[in-house]
Amino acid sequence: MSTYKILDCGIHDHLELACIRSYPLSLELKDQKSVTGTPLNIETRQDKSEYLILQQELETISIRLDQIIAFTPLTQNASFGRIIVK
Repeated sequence: MSTYKILDCGIHDHLELACIRSYPLSLELKDQKSVTGTPLNIETRQDKSEYLILQQELETISIRLDQIIAFTPLTQNASFGRIIVK
């Protein structure tokens, strides 16, 4: 995979909030895929890349943060709406 690009702090904060409040998210990825699930945590790997740990119905997956182009909370009255990552 390509060199990791760090996310803007504000975007990172929204992902952390989604983890803390267990907001189910819909994620749009750079490879044109969409995934949904409940974020559990953000982990930093040895190479300093960061991954969102997402619980889906049958499995837990890891998504590298710089592969996300947008995310939307699926919870009504969430404290934020759709976030577009640049």
